[in-house]
Amino acid sequence: MSKPKLPFHKVLIKNIPYVVLLGAVAFMLIQNRPATVPDVLASDKSLQSVLADSAQTGLPVVAFITSNTCGPCQKYKRNTLSDSVVVDWLSTSVEPIHIVYQKSPQEVAALGIRAFPTTVLFVDGKEVDRFEGGVSSKRLINWATAAAQPQALVTPVDG
Repeated sequence: MSKPKLPFHKVLIKNIPYVVLLGAVAFMLIQNRPATVPDVLASDKSLQSVLADSAQTGLPVVAFITSNTCGPCQKYKRNTLSDSVVVDWLSTSVEPIHIVYQKSPQEVAALGIRAFPTTVLFVDGKEVDRFEGGVSSKRLINWATAAAQPQALVTPVDG
């Protein structure tokens, strides 16, 4: 003798915890996959190569250091670095480079990176500033623009 079939709504109610759990796992897997970067950051050049390009163009270098296993890095790449305003700025105002820890661990170590994501600004081949964590598009552009400016000499006023 076979068991009587439960009505669909009772089967659904009985299995809601499993459906919710499966949905949550799927969402986490989707959110934690490495985000893509815009084409302007998709080069395989080394930092030294980009610094050499910078010496020719006179543009500052902005290095974005991320890890494929870092959630905040993926958010930074999906939001700030993929913003059309940032992509245009990266294409015209700086020499950008994206360094991924899993692809270039020695380069990341040589920069003394201790947290991901880290953004580093180089002017005339020298590091002038860095910050850890992600920021908005506006803050990124304002930070790099201000940090790349030569510091004005301040003459003390006597009297």
